[in-house]
Amino acid sequence: MDAAPALRLYGSYLFGACRVALVGLLYTKLYLDFGDAEWEQVASDPVVFRARTDGVVLDIEDTSHKSYRLVFGAGGRVGVLRVSGKFRITWDDDDDGVSLQ
Repeated sequence: MDAAPALRLYGSYLFGACRVALVGLLYTKLYLDFGDAEWEQVASDPVVFRARTDGVVLDIEDTSHKSYRLVFGAGGRVGVLRVSGKFRITWDDDDDGVSLQ
């Protein structure tokens, strides 16, 4: 699967407001290492990591063997969920400093 953005809807019936956010999504079969110096785990169900500094890089090979480089700024978050023999990697495109290269 390519790194296609997914849509996440936020809505409120009370106020009649709706916001659409783009969420990055990749699947990989390879384990990702989140070093303590660069990342801190901020949630455990689902697992979410937050970048401690600017310029933190994740190199990911997806299930179709395409390579991607994600660069995170301080505070950028990435979610990791294990799904049937592979890892689902998500990030919020609205986070400051997150770029897909």
